[in-house]
Amino acid sequence: MKLANRLIDISRQNADQFAKQAEKLRTILASHSDRIRGRKAFVDLALGVESHVKRHMTHLTTARKRIWSYLEQGDLAAIDRLTEKGFPILRRIARNTTEHKIDHRIVFGFTYQTAPQLVSFLHKHRANMEQVTGVRYSGELGHPFHVVDEDLVVLSLDHPFISEGRFASLLVRDRELAQKLARDSRRCGLKPCGAFGR
Repeated sequence: MKLANRLIDISRQNADQFAKQAEKLRTILASHSDRIRGRKAFVDLALGVESHVKRHMTHLTTARKRIWSYLEQGDLAAIDRLTEKGFPILRRIARNTTEHKIDHRIVFGFTYQTAPQLVSFLHKHRANMEQVTGVRYSGELGHPFHVVDEDLVVLSLDHPFISEGRFASLLVRDRELAQKLARDSRRCGLKPCGAFGR
């Protein structure tokens, strides 16, 4: 009986966490709704890991000025999974970044529990991260994202009930949102620090 009650408590906690994440996403979108309607900004929803990487992260391979990213465990798992399936997204991003001399900065958010996966990821993909112009580490913020150039944003959502972790992402073309995230990234320490691993 105690075990059943504990499982129910865990399920409620996870459901509450899911609701909070969904509400935060709704708040973000609501704050930009008038501007989005007025300018007919582009918004695209991708469901699942594969669509997230192939439809949304692919935009990082066409950047021309900058890529600023905040990544957590769900991002690392998504990249690993698609790479194993023959879609080397990091190599494609690295090729474009090198060719066009992109300012590519990354903050990795992690906890004590996810630190081993982060270390493994960095070792595994080191060759495709040598061109990164800035790398920082922080505690988890809970809102993974990418800012591409001046107006493109990818927002990611994960949940422990979903076996793959990542259940959706949003691609939003919105200059003000991109600039806000860029400003927030600077406050988190996302500044140039030389090539990865130096």
